[in-house]
Amino acid sequence: MRKLVVLVCLLVLSPVTIAQALDQLVFATDWLAQAEHGGFYQALAEGTYRKHRLDVTIKMGGPQVNGLQLLAAGQLDVAMGDALQALSATEQNYGFTDDQKRPYGFSVQPFLVDPNLSQQGFATSEPFSIEQGGITPVVFLLADLGYPPYSEALIARRDTLDKRADVLRRFVLASAEGWKSYLANPAPGNALIKRDNPQMSDALLAYGHRKLKEYAIVEGGDAKTLGLLTMTGARWGATVDFLRQAGLAKSGVDYGRAYSLGIVNDVKVLP
Repeated sequence: MRKLVVLVCLLVLSPVTIAQALDQLVFATDWLAQAEHGGFYQALAEGTYRKHRLDVTIKMGGPQVNGLQLLAAGQLDVAMGDALQALSATEQNYGFTDDQKRPYGFSVQPFLVDPNLSQQGFATSEPFSIEQGGITPVVFLLADLGYPPYSEALIARRDTLDKRADVLRRFVLASAEGWKSYLANPAPGNALIKRDNPQMSDALLAYGHRKLKEYAIVEGGDAKTLGLLTMTGARWGATVDFLRQAGLAKSGVDYGRAYSLGIVNDVKVLP
C-alpha cells in the first residue's frame, strides 16, 4: 500500500511568468462544498492557484466518498482529512475493512426531539441547522477542553511529496492566500461553492463565514504567529500522547511518519 503523509505547509516562491506551464493538481474536500472549504474555492475563483502556476481541480467529498481511498488509488493528489485519519493510516499501513464503517444519518433531527442527546458537528454548520429547528444550542469547542488533534489536514501520498514537493508547496501557499482573502471578503469563493453545491444557501454560507472568524478557526492558535495552515510537531506529539493515554495508540508504531514539517517551517502567511 502507498504511504500517506500530512502536508499543512507554506513556502514563499519567486515570481513567475504567465508563459510558464501550469502543473495540474486534483484536490478533494471532505464534504459537499461549504464555507469550511472557502479558502480553497477563493484561491480558485481569484486565480491565485494559476498565479502560482497551478491548474487545480476541486472535487467535493460527501457521504458516499472516501477521499483517503481515492488518494491511495492515485485518483487524487491531495485530500482533506483529520489528524486521526492520518495517524490511523500510518499504523495500518493504510488498510480499510468493512467493520470500520459506522452509520450516520447526517441529520440534527434526533437532537431536536431528544433533550438528553448531545450532537457532534462543526461549530460553523450544525448549530445553524439546530437554530433553524427552533432551538439555540450550547456549543462546546473540543479544542477548549484539551482535545489536541487537528480537525482538518491536507493529506498526500508519500510518493507525491517525494516527486512533486514544489507543486505541493505552491498549492498550500496559494491555499493560504485564498483563506486570507476569503476571511476578508468571501463573495468570490462563495459563488464557486454554490456552483458546485447548488443546495447551499446564502444564509448558511454567511453563518459559516461568521463562525469561522468568531472562533478564529483558521487564523487562531499557532496560525497567529506561524501563519495560516501551519502545524507543529508539538501538537502532533500531544495528539499521539492523547491517544496513548486513552489506550487508542498501538505500540511499536512510528507515528512521526504521518506528517512532515519540512515545508511548513519555512513560510509564514500571516492572518
